[in-house]
Amino acid sequence: MNRIIFTIILCAALFSAHAQKIVRNYHGTPLLEVLKDLSKTTEKRITFIYNDLEDFSITKRIKRDKVADAIREAVGFYPIRIVESDSLICVECINSDQSRLVGQLVDSKNKPVAYANIQLLNPKASTYITGGVSNEVGRFVIPSPIKQVLAKISCVGFKTITSLYNVTDIGKVSMREAGIMLQAVQVEQKEAVRDGDRVKFYPSKDLKNNAYNGYSALSLMTLPGIDVDVVNKSITKLGAPGLLICLNGRPVESDEIETINPKDIEHIDYYPYYNADYPTAGTVIDFRVKRRDHGGQMYLHAGEDLNIVSGNDIADWKIYSKNTEYPAVDRPSATLCER
Repeated sequence: MNRIIFTIILCAALFSAHAQKIVRNYHGTPLLEVLKDLSKTTEKRITFIYNDLEDFSITKRIKRDKVADAIREAVGFYPIRIVESDSLICVECINSDQSRLVGQLVDSKNKPVAYANIQLLNPKASTYITGGVSNEVGRFVIPSPIKQVLAKISCVGFKTITSLYNVTDIGKVSMREAGIMLQAVQVEQKEAVRDGDRVKFYPSKDLKNNAYNGYSALSLMTLPGIDVDVVNKSITKLGAPGLLICLNGRPVESDEIETINPKDIEHIDYYPYYNADYPTAGTVIDFRVKRRDHGGQMYLHAGEDLNIVSGNDIADWKIYSKNTEYPAVDRPSATLCER
């Protein structure tokens, strides 16, 4: 079937002089219909390729000021790119020429499992190919370059599923609940709230008590598609470059992530595809921590290899005065000799 390119053009005469807030409720509505509906709220043209978006449906309440933000909120974690210019909004599926693994994750009560991490592996070598995330109603659509994949599906509070699938619509996939014990303390299911381009993840009290720095807190929260190596202090997004880590909106280095006090984390903002403040970054993770106006805190960590006398230590102290933070970090490192 030939591809049909639809361009939605709305006559300017239909608009009032003042912009109004866009409020919509969609329940299983095809994305194509959502775009046509949202086109009635803007003078800009919305363009898309009809066949590329047939697999996507939207269940969401939207309340935004701008139509581009409304589209981004509707799209969520779907593999869809949105490009906006002065007069045009282009909506396109990423890797549109590939087959797609489509399905919905549900729990034992047939309720949707949201924000689960889905990794597609090569069944012959178990190497990572691509990945995706289930949306608020548990639905996922993931383009794949091969016709059969080994899918690894994981989410906090559920047992991980590893199963072989043909790349097609696989329908509902049931996940079994599993209590997660950390140091004999039950960790509650994380709470996540979608807000435009980002998802706000709120760590539970037990999670904060069991984490000891920013890396361990992020690892326990299991953000979709994010791999955290606590030992080597690295954070990567599976299958995608351009990851930026921020602290209260400011880009930071490894040392500052290590010295974050988990109890100070209010929430973590996760921008999987786009952040207007950093448009060149593919993905942004922003630790939002308490802002103190007085006092201070100190962080000390020391590590030593067994075979080589080496220092891998860090001492960090911060002093707070009104809205200003005065940090100081020291990391001595030395390799002396073999034992």
